[in-house]
Amino acid sequence: MKKSFGKTHSVVQLLLILWMTSLIHIAVGDYSATYLPEGESHFISFPHTSEIRLYEATLLQTNATNGFQVVLQNLRIYDDDSKVQIGTGNDPSDIRSVITTIRGHTHDALDHVYVDNNEMWFAAIGSGLDHGVGITAIDLLNFFPCLGSIMNVSVTLVCDGYYDCDNYEDESSCNYSATYLPEGESHFISLPDTSEIRLYEATLLQTNASNGFRVVFQNVRLSDDSIVQIGTGNDPSDIQSVITTIHGYTHYAPDHVYVDNNEMWFAAIGPGQDSYFRMGVGIAAIDLLNFFPCLGSIMNVSVTLVCDGYYDCDNYEDESSCNYSATYLQKGGSHFISLPTTTTTRLYIATLLQTNATNGFRVVFQDVPYLENDDNIVQIGIGNDPSDIQSVIITIHGYTRYAPDDVYVYNNEMWIAAIGAKSDSELKMDVEIISIDLSTLLACSGSKMIVLPTLLCDGLYHCDHYEDELACNYSATYLEVGESYFINMYSYERLYNVTLLQTNAMKGFRVFFQDFLLYSDAEVKIGTGNDPSDNQSVITTIHGSVPYAYDVYVDTNEMWFVAKGGKDKSPVVLDVEIISIKLSAFFYCSSSNMSVSPTVLCDGLYQCDHYEDESACDYSSTYLEEGESYFIYKPISTFNSRSYKVTLLQTNAMKGFRVVYQHSSYYFHGKAMLGTGNDPSDSQSVITIFNKDTNYDQDVYVNTNEMWFAVIGTKSTLSRFDIDVEIISIDLSTFFYCSSSNISVSTTVLCDGLYHCDHFEDESACNNLATYLQKGESHFINIPLTRTSRWFNASLVQTSTMYGFRIAFQYMDLSYDDEVQIGTGNDPSDIQSVTTTIHGAIDYAPDDVYVGTNEMWFAVIGGKSYSRLQVEAEIIPFDLSIDCSGSNPCQNGGTCEDNACTCVAGFNGVVCSTVDCSGSNPCRNGGTCKNNACKCAARFNGALCGTVDCSGSNPCRNGGTCENNACTCAAGFDGALCGTVDCSGSNPCRNGGTCKNNACKCPARFNGALCSTVACSRRHPCRNGGTCENNACTCAAGFDGALCGTVDCSGSNPCRNGGTCKNNACKCPARFNGALCSTVACSRRHPCRNGGTCKKKACKCAAGFNGDLCSTVDCSGSNPCRNGGTCENNACTCAAGFDGALCSTVDCSGSNPCRNGGVCENNACTCAAGFDGALCNQGM
Repeated sequence: MKKSFGKTHSVVQLLLILWMTSLIHIAVGDYSATYLPEGESHFISFPHTSEIRLYEATLLQTNATNGFQVVLQNLRIYDDDSKVQIGTGNDPSDIRSVITTIRGHTHDALDHVYVDNNEMWFAAIGSGLDHGVGITAIDLLNFFPCLGSIMNVSVTLVCDGYYDCDNYEDESSCNYSATYLPEGESHFISLPDTSEIRLYEATLLQTNASNGFRVVFQNVRLSDDSIVQIGTGNDPSDIQSVITTIHGYTHYAPDHVYVDNNEMWFAAIGPGQDSYFRMGVGIAAIDLLNFFPCLGSIMNVSVTLVCDGYYDCDNYEDESSCNYSATYLQKGGSHFISLPTTTTTRLYIATLLQTNATNGFRVVFQDVPYLENDDNIVQIGIGNDPSDIQSVIITIHGYTRYAPDDVYVYNNEMWIAAIGAKSDSELKMDVEIISIDLSTLLACSGSKMIVLPTLLCDGLYHCDHYEDELACNYSATYLEVGESYFINMYSYERLYNVTLLQTNAMKGFRVFFQDFLLYSDAEVKIGTGNDPSDNQSVITTIHGSVPYAYDVYVDTNEMWFVAKGGKDKSPVVLDVEIISIKLSAFFYCSSSNMSVSPTVLCDGLYQCDHYEDESACDYSSTYLEEGESYFIYKPISTFNSRSYKVTLLQTNAMKGFRVVYQHSSYYFHGKAMLGTGNDPSDSQSVITIFNKDTNYDQDVYVNTNEMWFAVIGTKSTLSRFDIDVEIISIDLSTFFYCSSSNISVSTTVLCDGLYHCDHFEDESACNNLATYLQKGESHFINIPLTRTSRWFNASLVQTSTMYGFRIAFQYMDLSYDDEVQIGTGNDPSDIQSVTTTIHGAIDYAPDDVYVGTNEMWFAVIGGKSYSRLQVEAEIIPFDLSIDCSGSNPCQNGGTCEDNACTCVAGFNGVVCSTVDCSGSNPCRNGGTCKNNACKCAARFNGALCGTVDCSGSNPCRNGGTCENNACTCAAGFDGALCGTVDCSGSNPCRNGGTCKNNACKCPARFNGALCSTVACSRRHPCRNGGTCENNACTCAAGFDGALCGTVDCSGSNPCRNGGTCKNNACKCPARFNGALCSTVACSRRHPCRNGGTCKKKACKCAAGFNGDLCSTVDCSGSNPCRNGGTCENNACTCAAGFDGALCSTVDCSGSNPCRNGGVCENNACTCAAGFDGALCNQGM
């Protein structure tokens, strides 16, 4: 124990002293307890009252084996901050004893509350309370504990078909008998129309070990909160076993559900109110081998439906993975697909094509594909497997009513699939697919497209990124100075027109748009140099739908001009003159990439985007004597776009300016700028910018004897102005400068109770007189309701040296922008002195505020534009010294003696408010002590880490709930985090387990904290890579459950290859399977690639390859890439002249890589006599 003395106190210590002194006696008052024998009741009747800060507590006791049932017969809590608390024990001040808190606004009779203790307390706190409560002493053995809540229900209600626990525990954990179904037999569940609330009907089914179940919904109607749950095993209370939940509002028969287990349960659960339920279900025991699993969902379909041309799996797996035969096309050969208009739903038609190794395909849509519904699609992919989503190169969605561009497939195998929607389908298609020689085609590097060489450089782009036009060998036109080049065009879609121009070294160009019209995604680009493909050379881009184009100046002797049409029918109308000019005769816009003719300088219309051609002009100034005014008046009128009007003003050296906006309106488009000095081009001189959204109710003061004012129109649209401004020369000595903003205010308005500076400087720095308070005196602040905006009322209060202050609020009403500030000292302008700020909106009396110094200030501040405030408060001096004669001021369990605190172990300080790190570690639950404070382990907080942190995810284990910084443990558990088994009462261990030393000893085959889960063994092995140790499974990442049989969806998505995690299972995309969508099984349909061999549905890859189907290069060991290739990111980057997965073949697709006269054919060089090597680069 430590005894600590001291005469100085920190603010925090003082506040804690005051709080303990003034408030703690409320909750630790001398309440007497009422004793209730079993069966007797105590009634608490509280008529409606509006008394504020009310606290009424009731303590009850019963015999040692009993508890209490609290029946809230009539409870109304009108105020948000009022509440009712119920706790165990006999100390309402112990926040850890609180088991439930009921807050306002509450106007209903709530569920009963059960107290599992023979002592309890009930407290009504706040104002606006009206309640009637009956509390009865009960035998807890006659009640069933609802593990998921604080409820208990009578054992007579357990397993009666109607749940009383909110999470159904009183019904789901019943000992239901299972019905056994031989293969092929069915069990029918028929639930006629019912509106019974809290209905719970569970059915358990079994079949033989190799079978499962198909659940067929024949007729289902569920109201909003009704649900149907289906799970594996025989325990409906095991939420881990749920495989699907069907929620109301449902008026249709859901898809069939397949249960891949020989035990299942089915539960129909009605809502707590407004129930409506109707259902007819047939559940059949099936041989799972006769069903095809839809890997992307929980569906299975009969094998008789697989490959019938109509998909039953939502992701087409039953059709896309069929063994389709391929049609072989010779070079130049065609295959036609003609699909007349059909409204057949779920249609799936796939076509596979092959050609020789050096060829590919061109897909030509001859007739417009008509895809009426968004869900109708056409997919095209490479290879021979439509189920491989990685092979898809393009998907055409409905609604489509035009012929898409030709599609080129750069592979000698391809597939195309027409897929009808699930409902409301309508589609037709007429397609020709042609085998083409790939070596004659250009691959579009920025997309998956390919174009014919006959289309290169034809003035129409076919690659989406113009690659077929960009790299062309364009010739340049030379212009002498003063000569012009004219571009005149009217064209439509996919236009790509390039113009290159040159002039002599000292010249440049002016681009003059005489006529201009661009639509949609059409655009014009202008750049320097001679390479339109160089994005760095672009100086301006003019996009479609812009109704204007200004002259552009190019400050180099080479330039290019590109007119690009849109992909759709987008007109391009241009009439352009490009003139070679002498650059020295033009003005350069320093802040943009432009030059302008000197003839347009200072003409009142800016051409440079940042006004340089107008702002740097030699404007004359108007001189104003003190008191004289200058008026800028622009009534509503139309000005040209890009207008620029400047006014310069001067006054004598000791003067400045006041700018008064007498009128402005929303017609003002563009902006006005105001600055100091005489140079509008100096961006550093700008002090304010006004636009059409600026509030003009405040004058602007310029604190220099020179200023400028500019009115600037918009670049594009016609500018409309409505401005009426008066600028007055003023004596600055008669004005107060607002230090925190760029304005000044007249000294006549200082300290008038209304602030004009945005940060209150004109009011907060006033020389206010302080009120001195003796012990026992009070100062009252009573501000009646006022709606005066910019209100500022400050009070200064002093008292003797050893005292501080308590501010007790009787009432407060603040609108959103109103606030109250409280600070130490005597200077409200000192923002460092602020200790408390109370913001609106508020309409109640806040908690008391304590100030631990003998000087303080209190300011009431109204909003700038709207205010509604009323404040009633009492400021009371408070003795800061420790006094043991009254209630104990010592904190954290300290005792008060001889006007000093004796602290318990772990604390020190004047009032035992700081943690003592000097000795052994006082911090609990794994906390560490440093700098006189505990750093708590995860899940704990409090001064000594003794309380549970309920602010984040629930830290309480084994079904415990976290509230009021403590865990309320489920039945059978105990400990700070409910981590230990409670052996003190009846045996909580299930399935024959015994309880000893706060742990359950489980019989064979069971484990878990309460022996409630199946133990792993050779008979029940851990699944999905889990390991079994000490009869418990340690699951691999991504899995959960007693035997690791379910996917863990609680954290990051464990499903791979694009799978989604829902209801503890992965929904895999087509072609992938496995619990985590991580495997692709090899087969005749999915052969191993790159020389790999398939054995037991797994690929054994050839050297240099890896992956499920050996489709990726193995860069993990020595470099497998040949002929100088490099290996990175599971792929080879081949040296020039080589191709193939491992760079083992010669690339004959471009220029001839074979040297010394060699000929390239069939991906190999045929060398001339005397030469050898892959590229004929070695002499023989």
